[in-house]
Amino acid sequence: FPDENLDALGLDELSQRILGLPGFADDPAWANDAILKAILRDWYEEIGV
Repeated sequence: FPDENLDALGLDELSQRILGLPGFADDPAWANDAILKAILRDWYEEIGV
């Protein structure tokens, strides 16, 4: 999602996007707030914000 506005992306929407990724085969219960926030933090770092 290279054009995603991360400031407008909520944790629920992020969770749904992760669970919908092709090949996602992990336990959905692992997508808790702490992990989702870590994903967002890494995403911000990746795009240089």
